[in-house]
Amino acid sequence: MHRHILIVYSEPHLGSKWLAELASIFRPRPQEWNVQSVAVSLQSRWEEKVDLHNTYLLVLPQMDEDSRWLSGLSTYEGIVVGNAVLRSLAELVATAGYVPKFELYGMNMWPGFQKGRLREMSRLSSENAPPFEQWFDWNIQWVDDRVGMVMPRLLAMIINEAFYTVQEGTATADAIDTAMKLGTNYPGGPFEWVDKIGLTRIYRLLERLWEDTRDPRYRLAPLMRRQVLQQILSGSGK
Repeated sequence: MHRHILIVYSEPHLGSKWLAELASIFRPRPQEWNVQSVAVSLQSRWEEKVDLHNTYLLVLPQMDEDSRWLSGLSTYEGIVVGNAVLRSLAELVATAGYVPKFELYGMNMWPGFQKGRLREMSRLSSENAPPFEQWFDWNIQWVDDRVGMVMPRLLAMIINEAFYTVQEGTATADAIDTAMKLGTNYPGGPFEWVDKIGLTRIYRLLERLWEDTRDPRYRLAPLMRRQVLQQILSGSGK
């Protein structure tokens, strides 16, 4: 019996490169699996446009960006794995307004984090999870169900500090990227990560982290805020 994996996304902010990255990590080891991806519009009841009845595993890479991703899944009884960087699973379920029949798991699905086997995931309970590692050859690091998870939270803090450094005239963005790569052996500098992930996503995460913790490390750099507003006004924000 074939099991179906369905990756559902909404354009335009899920680029083709990001979609290809996600499709590659959800390529199962057993040959009897079938993997498909489909673009939908959130302006209508997207769940009525796809075949959820035969979907064993539903992948929602933009789940934490809009409450409508979960709003229509009250009767779905499969497995949902969705991006849970901007919102915790608990918040997403509370916003949906129903007790899900499906198993819900969060993952850091941000662009740039899909290389290698390491997967940062969260869950609502300590009950045994499906054998994701066996299915997809992953090395899973389970983290607490908190906004920002771990790696995105740390990276957002570093990027925010880098914006403060540029704002103060201490160094240029290129110089900071070079220093981080040569001095700490990071694979990419803060501003190179911004190009991969998208400045608006970093901005939204820092807003959520500040709202959640009131920690000064997450207080937005004014330079970042100005650049995000410029992107919004030009229609190029992501």
